[in-house]
Amino acid sequence: MNEERCDQMDCKTFDSIRIETAGAEDMNEIRKLWKQSFDDQDAYMDYYFSNVATRNHIFVAKTDSKIISMVHLNSYTLAETTAGATTYKKGGYIVGVATEPEFRRHGIMSILMKHVLAYAAENDYDYIYLMPEKEIYYKGLGFAPVVESGFYNITDLKPEKNDYELCGLEDITDEQLQSFSEKLAQRYDLFVPRTRAYLEDLGMECQSLFGDVYIIKDENEIAAVYGTMYDGDRAEIVQYCTVTGSLDPLLYGICESDIPVFSKVELFGTYTDHKMIKKGRGIMFYEPYTEYTELYRKSDRIFINEVV
Repeated sequence: MNEERCDQMDCKTFDSIRIETAGAEDMNEIRKLWKQSFDDQDAYMDYYFSNVATRNHIFVAKTDSKIISMVHLNSYTLAETTAGATTYKKGGYIVGVATEPEFRRHGIMSILMKHVLAYAAENDYDYIYLMPEKEIYYKGLGFAPVVESGFYNITDLKPEKNDYELCGLEDITDEQLQSFSEKLAQRYDLFVPRTRAYLEDLGMECQSLFGDVYIIKDENEIAAVYGTMYDGDRAEIVQYCTVTGSLDPLLYGICESDIPVFSKVELFGTYTDHKMIKKGRGIMFYEPYTEYTELYRKSDRIFINEVV
């Protein structure tokens, strides 16, 4: 989402181009470039530019005073488990990769991305990752595919268990969230912890498109969390995260909430009880200064779904 291919074509030199970190005075122009580059609704853009863009790092290429290219670097805490011990790492998720149409295919984005990656290395980021539309444009910059999503058909499916409990974030204690994170650490070697702050941000993101965050409990413990975001008269399932390895908690939540959802859902993770109908998009990690890339090139031990 929100990514445009990385131009590496002519590598033409533009003496007047400057690479800068964007300031508050640049936000209106950045929003205009975002709007013309992506198909996001205005309500979502209001959320992003009010709640996310204000805290992330936005790098821009300018000619004279005009912004012609941009990259957004959103910082996240990742939980990394090695030999049974969990430590927390600094992760950066790259989004909002866009260039004005008349300046594409001249190598400007390649220059800007290299600047962003140098900044990340200098500022002690442990992992840099993105979800590209086409992987080929990022492989030349040192990114490698690590994990991919899958599409599942949930038409007319019903949960096997009917004694889950559907609730909201306000019904969950910090102890339950901590227990959920500990179970995720047993299941995955690398993941984004579902802290209260993270889920509150997810809630605002979902509510920008009339959705919400749902939590499924099993015997008073969190079994799964997910969000919904409406596209027309149906809801898209986003960020489904479970410690069960099953779609059963999701199916229960859909049935219990009685909201209309799309019949096919794109999910990260491995679900042994349902067959994937086709592969989805992948997440690529930047390799050069990440020593654990080979260790984590196993999608069943990594859980980095699309985050904003």
